[in-house]
Amino acid sequence: MSEVSRPNFYELLEIDPSQPWSDGEFSKILKIKQGEWTKKTKIPKYKFEYTRYLQMVRLIEQIMRDSESREQERKQALESQSQQAQIFKQQFEGDLKGIVAKGYILESEVKNLITKFSSVFSESEIRRQISNLGIEIKTKEEANDSENIKINDTDKTKIGEIENNLNFLNQQDLYNFLGLPKTTRTDELCAAASNRYEEIKNTGQSTAEASAIMALAGHAKTFFKDDEKRKIYDFSLSLQVFQSLEEAIDNITLHEKIIYGKQFTYLLELAFSRGIDVEKAKKHIITYGRNKKIAVEMAGVEAVKQKIACPQCQTINERDQDFCSNCGSSLKIKCPSCGLISSIEDRACSKCSFPIGNESIVRRYLVESQKLIHQKFYEDAVNHLNLTQQAWSSPLISQTLNDDLSKQISQLKSEAEQKKQNLINCQQQLNHAINERLYYEARRILQQLKLEFASLDLNREESKIEAEIHKAESELEKVRQLETQGEDPIDLYQKVLSICKDCQAAKDALAKTPPFPASQLSANKSHKIINLSWQASPSKKVGYTIIRKYHSQPISSKDGEQLDTIFSTSYDDNTVESGKPVYYAIYTNREGVLAVNSAQLEQPILLTSEVSNLVAQAMDTQVNLTWTHPQNVTEIQIYRSTQPFNTSNQGERVEVINISNVIDKNLENGKKYYYLIYSLFKNYDGSLIKSQGITIDVIPEKPPSPLEDLTIEVIKTDPYYQLKLSWQLPTKGEGAVLQSDSFPDFGKTHLLPQGSLSEYGKVLQETNTSVTITIEKKGIFYFTPILLFQKNAYLGKTREYVNVDDVSNLKCQKQTNEIQVRWNWPENCQEIILSHGERQFPSSHKDSNATHIKVTKNQYNLKGYYPLTSITNRDYFIVVYAVFNKAGQTLIASGLNESARVRISLSTLMKINYEISREKKGFGLFKGKLLLIININGKGQMPDLVLVYKQGGKPIKKTDGETALTISSTILQEDKTTFTYELKEQNRCYGSLFLANDSLYESKGGYVRINKPEIDKLEMF
Repeated sequence: MSEVSRPNFYELLEIDPSQPWSDGEFSKILKIKQGEWTKKTKIPKYKFEYTRYLQMVRLIEQIMRDSESREQERKQALESQSQQAQIFKQQFEGDLKGIVAKGYILESEVKNLITKFSSVFSESEIRRQISNLGIEIKTKEEANDSENIKINDTDKTKIGEIENNLNFLNQQDLYNFLGLPKTTRTDELCAAASNRYEEIKNTGQSTAEASAIMALAGHAKTFFKDDEKRKIYDFSLSLQVFQSLEEAIDNITLHEKIIYGKQFTYLLELAFSRGIDVEKAKKHIITYGRNKKIAVEMAGVEAVKQKIACPQCQTINERDQDFCSNCGSSLKIKCPSCGLISSIEDRACSKCSFPIGNESIVRRYLVESQKLIHQKFYEDAVNHLNLTQQAWSSPLISQTLNDDLSKQISQLKSEAEQKKQNLINCQQQLNHAINERLYYEARRILQQLKLEFASLDLNREESKIEAEIHKAESELEKVRQLETQGEDPIDLYQKVLSICKDCQAAKDALAKTPPFPASQLSANKSHKIINLSWQASPSKKVGYTIIRKYHSQPISSKDGEQLDTIFSTSYDDNTVESGKPVYYAIYTNREGVLAVNSAQLEQPILLTSEVSNLVAQAMDTQVNLTWTHPQNVTEIQIYRSTQPFNTSNQGERVEVINISNVIDKNLENGKKYYYLIYSLFKNYDGSLIKSQGITIDVIPEKPPSPLEDLTIEVIKTDPYYQLKLSWQLPTKGEGAVLQSDSFPDFGKTHLLPQGSLSEYGKVLQETNTSVTITIEKKGIFYFTPILLFQKNAYLGKTREYVNVDDVSNLKCQKQTNEIQVRWNWPENCQEIILSHGERQFPSSHKDSNATHIKVTKNQYNLKGYYPLTSITNRDYFIVVYAVFNKAGQTLIASGLNESARVRISLSTLMKINYEISREKKGFGLFKGKLLLIININGKGQMPDLVLVYKQGGKPIKKTDGETALTISSTILQEDKTTFTYELKEQNRCYGSLFLANDSLYESKGGYVRINKPEIDKLEMF
């Protein structure tokens, strides 16, 4: 073997030639390599190459242990590295040149370059070279957006019209025209444009200024219709800014082809004041200069980044200024929640996440709401103020805000709601009067509405009212003529009142001849109802007005409670109060004129009722009877028996001291007892009337404990959410869950009759420890664990579950001073609540033992992640709750989905070392069992593990081979723990241990590190 053909020994042994030499380290590396080479010779395709390396071992030792020979080897290695680096640099320049030829570079392309050329350049060096070229780094989405945006001829014409009208009105752009910042949501911009359009349209003005405003509002509605259309307008704005920037560059370099440092800073400020990002402006200036062969001195980039543009006049100011140096507008804003002073450009408070960036939108909404109230569009004003209140609030803040804006919103909303309710009341009164044929009253209400709400269209109602009054007055005139001729006018006056009930002239005429009374009133009682019947009046076309009075006879139609006026001769009173003697009177009614006398009961009637919510709670040698007593009850009587009650068995009376419960003691466990409960009421003559009674039976024994700690687990999300509700196995009775659509109000009780559960929701039963349900609709649901035992339900603690989409793909990445938290946003979600606990996952977004942060989608999109700062050396249990605002209701997701929670460890690191080896047997003469030995350093929860094997080489990831063993999660109590598992031999295969959940790796923000052994410790043969 010639020495010329051999590899360099520094490179072969992977020893860095730039590092100091160590004989001990060399021996260690050579021994490891020998082991690796020996294993490789067993693989046919590697046999020749690695056998050759083993044959070189003596030569390697000879050269590397001799200082002169080693130095020559080192120089050759350094020269080889230098040549390789030069080749890589040339390749990098060629690759970069080809990629940036399109005018930008994708972030994914940058990362590929960093990976490919990491041996030559650091990441910062590669990014600096790209920046020096003036090339913009874009995400794929940004690249697609900018490449796909095309302004067609129609949109170009509209944009030209917009520019002309903006210049006429001395406005900068459509955002400035609407008085809203560029951070405003598209739907809010469209709503503002529609309001502006209707506002100028309703004025009826035809001036040039009004025409320009109307045209701009119309164009704003078009371009802010959706996000895609808005991109076209924003793209046109950026083109205009870049065009003005290029014009400024041309003016600056008219005589000298150079942009000096101060001029460069001026250009940056010019672009920044027009809403262009400083980095984008810098790159555009450099690119334009390079194309025009203009030298560029870069200066002031970081300084401009630290400045702030006034939101009113766009003047550039120093960040520490309180007011704009040009227009005097405030550049600071005080958070109404926590009082922190922030920059006017901040979208949210950095301390409490309150959306302070919405201030300009809120002020605009307040002005529009005041106009709507002034124009008497109260419903629109209330809706507008609801949106305003949402924009100036946070789901994390429960206290009432006392800042000026919050007070204005509250005052205006109260005023608008009161006036809206007044209008609704008047309209309801008008409709009621028309429906009841009270047309004179309807005329009065209509005149009031016309006076107070001139914009209301009441022509249809007014026409009907006047037509019916005219018809009634015409009939009245006919009656008067016939009455002079001696005819009976009663039927005719009734006809007038059938047209218009409140025709006072007809009512006065009928009052002179009242109808005859009804007679023979009788009453019968049944369950909760008193049935009345009577003999009809001799008068024709009459009704009957029913009067009810407790304890004494009614002496007139106004003495007592008027229940109804009907046209039959019987009536069921189902609203009568039990336990009170009640009298009735029936008055004949002819168009509001009542008979002088009435049909009455000679004696009152009394309705009895039973106790309700009766519960017999089994206890040790006793029974606790509880109930809700009926109204007006005088006494409760209870009887006990060991046999069912009948006419011959009335049982033994139990003494009742408390009117709502009794504890019956000294009973025999395991024996059934029957109870009969009567309610007694005092009648008009002082006698007691007993109810029919209600029975219940129970067997005394030690009662069970209620179910606690209901666990809700999301086990499926597609196509619908599937939940597993579980609890501990009860010692007695049956476990179940009560599902309610609203929070169940059980009062102070923890025990209900099983039969009454349907009043609170639906009972779910499956096994005695769990139930699985599918929820198809979005919304809030409540689950109460219940223990069913002896016809009773023992109530546990109710848990709320919000069925909306959680965030997905939640990941954390540790950095030096922060944790970067990333997730995928669900559809129609604009904000989240990020909660983190120290020892366990937060139980909810209101958990008092956790920290909660509100993050808007705009905040997140600034960096593509949310940074958790001020971190300490501890574990972070993080849950991200998605927040949805729909129709004024805020829905906050449960955060129970695994994709919405993650644990990241900054202190507790669990280290797992393992190896696969043979059990020693017969002094090493016999082949022992194949064992997996796992040594773990660290307490806490050992996660699920999986051992994967692969033939011919070790698996690099857990999908590389077949599963040999799965190890379930367990809690480790000691600092050091060892596990041993017997394995099945696999021909020429190697095994590797992996975590079942990749997010728990230390490298991905988790708390577990698995140390991989040498390949000879992975053999499974």
